[in-house]
Amino acid sequence: MVEAVTSVLMCGSGRSQRASAIRKADLARNMCHRVALFAEERKSYSPVKRRRKAQRLSVAYEASEGEGGEGAEHLQAPSWQPQDWRQQLDNIRTMRSGKDAPVDQLGAEHCFDPSASPKVQRYQVLLSLMLSSQTKDQVTAGAMQRLRARGLTVDSILQTDDSTLGALIYPVGFWRSKVKYIKQTSAILQQRYDGDIPASVAELVALPGVGPKMAHLAMAVAWGTVSGIGEWSARKAGVAGSRLAGCCRGSPSPQLRSPRSQLSPKGQERGSPTQRRVLTGGAPVCPARVVG
Repeated sequence: MVEAVTSVLMCGSGRSQRASAIRKADLARNMCHRVALFAEERKSYSPVKRRRKAQRLSVAYEASEGEGGEGAEHLQAPSWQPQDWRQQLDNIRTMRSGKDAPVDQLGAEHCFDPSASPKVQRYQVLLSLMLSSQTKDQVTAGAMQRLRARGLTVDSILQTDDSTLGALIYPVGFWRSKVKYIKQTSAILQQRYDGDIPASVAELVALPGVGPKMAHLAMAVAWGTVSGIGEWSARKAGVAGSRLAGCCRGSPSPQLRSPRSQLSPKGQERGSPTQRRVLTGGAPVCPARVVG
């Protein structure tokens, strides 16, 4: 009886082993088949290149004077003009006909010594502009008179100690900072420009304490070249009726200077009358705030 039961169990165990071996063999065959298919796919695989859509660019060449020919076009720069700006300019002329602003008698063109050499005159113009920042014209003129009384040249400023220079220019706004800037600028002018001032806006604004507005005014007064209009002065003129119909809206920025410069006539000595009207038009209505 025991032998019969043992025989039955052995037969059952053999069947399960054979079934397990068959399953393993099937799995191995399937795996080998998949590996073979993958290898064949890799051999026959070729990446598809996508063609980029070609873009055509139209190129126009600016023709020089007297030149023509195929493909040559005369390019026109975009022109911008504020609405009714000529009427606004007439309003400025009317408002400024009396020349009653302090700058008319005390501006940078009145602060230099007319008997000095042209080089010294230009230096004095630049110094008066540096002193004028955040300062009333009357205070700036007084400081320039005290400086000129001691002989206002590059050499004399460099030989003056800081405390004495501060006492001479006080109470102009930010006088302590201006003492430092005047000394630094004077040293640069002596070393690089032989005591003269630069003849370009880019070089002027590179000097310590000289901003874009000062640079444009220095170009107009010292060099007789109209290069642009400072944004804050034009905004003050705008409050007095000379906004040039939208030319000065928004916060002051370098971009605001460009349109006004395009409308300002050039080639006039000692600065453009149009520029002076816009620059000084707002002074009687919007006086400078004194910062001590």
